[in-house]
Amino acid sequence: MESTYERHARGGATRTVLFLLITLASAGCGAERPRDAAQDPQPIVHKGLQPESFSSYSEAIAWVRANPSLRRDAISTARSSWIEGSEYYSNGSGYGYLILNLKGREYIHENIPEEEWQRFKDAASLGQYYNRHIRGRYGFRLGVRTTE
Repeated sequence: MESTYERHARGGATRTVLFLLITLASAGCGAERPRDAAQDPQPIVHKGLQPESFSSYSEAIAWVRANPSLRRDAISTARSSWIEGSEYYSNGSGYGYLILNLKGREYIHENIPEEEWQRFKDAASLGQYYNRHIRGRYGFRLGVRTTE
């Protein structure tokens, strides 16, 4: 006759095996999750035009503005109380750089999808849109850059 301990141990092993089978089956379903550009942005590659690193954000901003391979788009920020300037630079890859002037201080963000730029431009409040959808999600890291 089987003891209570043996029955309990056999039930626990069955549950463990069942859990592992379900986990493996769901992991191998083959359905790929859609990419969230903010969580997994494609790097902007400039075919060797971009330096390997920038020592400051102002150096990066100057490089973006001076780069002839980047197309510039800008909007009036007169409707915003604290965004004084907004520029977007793209090489046609679907991603670009966003440079914002916030109360006299410039910030640069990279790997901004063009769709995000369009939504920013159309937003009723530029500041609210920036705080909810761009700030903290897209940054710019100094150091080694991705080039081809």
